[in-house]
Amino acid sequence: MAAPRLVPTSVPDLTARRLELAADGTVSVTEAMTFLSLGRTEVYAMMDRGEIAYRKAGRRRLVFRRSLVEWLAAGAVVEPK
Repeated sequence: MAAPRLVPTSVPDLTARRLELAADGTVSVTEAMTFLSLGRTEVYAMMDRGEIAYRKAGRRRLVFRRSLVEWLAAGAVVEPK
């Protein structure tokens, strides 16, 4: 199941979305790999596909924590008891 893309529809939506993502801070790509239990190549591919949001800081990519949690929640399988 593919995660929803993080693309707002209008400029006010974009500003609100950026503030929402930034509220929980960022993590390094290495920390994102650990959190998601995925390899570096897959985390970079997810960023390139727009599945998780990030910000460039010089040459580094900082991944928004909220984006990681949203990606995990979007793929959650909940089995009824």
